[in-house]
Amino acid sequence: MVGEDNCSDNPAVLAPYSLYPLVTPEIADRPATREFFEDYAMYKRPPTELVNLLTKTMGAFSVMPIVWVGIGSPEKIQAVERFIWEELAGRRGLGIWIAYFHPFDQCRCFLLSFYTYRFGERQELILQDTLENITRQGNPWGQPRADRGAWLEWAGIKAYREGNDYLLYLGCLPSYDDCCREAAAATAGLLSRAGVSFGALGGEEDCDGNEVRMLGEDGLLEHLARGNIERFREMGVDKVITISPHSYNAMRNEYPELGMDFEVYHYTQVLRDLVSSGRIVSSESAASAVTYHDPCFLGRYNGIYDEPRRLLTSIPGLELKEMIRGRERSYCCGGGSGGFCADYLGGAESSPSRSRLREARDTGAGILAVACPACLTMMEDALAAEGLEEEMAIEDASELLAGAVT
Repeated sequence: MVGEDNCSDNPAVLAPYSLYPLVTPEIADRPATREFFEDYAMYKRPPTELVNLLTKTMGAFSVMPIVWVGIGSPEKIQAVERFIWEELAGRRGLGIWIAYFHPFDQCRCFLLSFYTYRFGERQELILQDTLENITRQGNPWGQPRADRGAWLEWAGIKAYREGNDYLLYLGCLPSYDDCCREAAAATAGLLSRAGVSFGALGGEEDCDGNEVRMLGEDGLLEHLARGNIERFREMGVDKVITISPHSYNAMRNEYPELGMDFEVYHYTQVLRDLVSSGRIVSSESAASAVTYHDPCFLGRYNGIYDEPRRLLTSIPGLELKEMIRGRERSYCCGGGSGGFCADYLGGAESSPSRSRLREARDTGAGILAVACPACLTMMEDALAAEGLEEEMAIEDASELLAGAVT
């Protein structure tokens, strides 16, 4: 039955409730709709927990209906796709995502690939390589582990030593992406100015596991989390600062049940306290109008809305302009669940990042501030795609604060 959460010998072909928002009364009365649900909608669905996780992240996009389809016969899969496209999404000019699962490990489901339909064209996005790269090299791109810390000397970030106040956990994007490295370096510079002792792991750092959890690979998450916890314990780590909200989310919400014995903070929380205590003092800002984008894993997942805004408004002369959707109603950039490396929507005009950038532009602000490496990369790409490089700039909150510090 649809309400059961375990798989069967003939695993889920469709999670039909994910279609309900699309099935209007008019569509529901069509013979094709009734026949479809009679033929395909009574198969068992993927685990509720996994679907809820995907909904929480991807459902924030709202511009794209999202459908979860299990591995079935080719004929059934084609029937599902044809029905969804021809009877539901295509008639309304929408794009769709179709996520295929393979049942494994006591009927949990593992996300193998996405198919996206844009303008009637079917494109496959394979995620297996991403997960294998994380397993082998500790990052989604398969870059050498040794390169993870190759840039730290340039940024003035020292190796962590027992007795430091904090471990600065950099994460995958700041370890390999140049723009994200600059943002992480800004945070490190502010911590140093405030007299905070900290260090990073460099090549010893591993992936936090947040994205693999969002993709349903619980086993890999547990492997990464236990490895990080043990490594931190051996090095005497008591407090961790994360650059990425994705890392913060994994450590705050997934690691405790696996034996975590350290405190974790997002960098905006620590910098907010340093500003409040007077250890970081900023001068007049050159940027008078700034709008701020709430990252999903900082805001909706963990309720951190005020700290980044307080960092920004601590800069004299800075005017903070809110977008039409902010805080709990903020709009996803599209980088969650591995979107920052898989690019699920391929930069389409209706993609979350481009839609969000247009909302930022409409505030009249010249700078869009972010507090997440994934958001930074997604919005930088959107800026180029929208052709707004002359009108706006994308800056991490730490970079804006660092540029105004006396």
